Amino acid sequence: MTETSSRPRTDVHTIARMSARAAERYGERLASRHLHDGSWQETTYAETGAEIDAIARGLIALGVQAGDRVGILADTRREWTLSSFAIGAAGGVIVPVYPTNSPRE
Repeated sequence: MTETSSRPRTDVHTIARMSARAAERYGERLASRHLHDGSWQETTYAETGAEIDAIARGLIALGVQAGDRVGILADTRREWTLSSFAIGAAGGVIVPVYPTNSPRE
């Protein structure tokens, strides 16, 4: 199939690689704003990439291997996103569990 879209393409082929590529490409540009202790904090792509890398290395140090399932039980928040990208970067499979899920789910 031929690409017919005029949208820019990326060289990233996996979601697991996306955060590292954004850190390389956009570095000190603003990636996000989030509330922390009542005030807005700004985070660059480089800072976000470093946080995700540190979490991924921690998961690997804890024994997470390619294909392992790693659950996240949390409300939607910045840390959920960081953890999700880190699990993928470590080769794990993300298993989201929301506090509102029923025991059957």
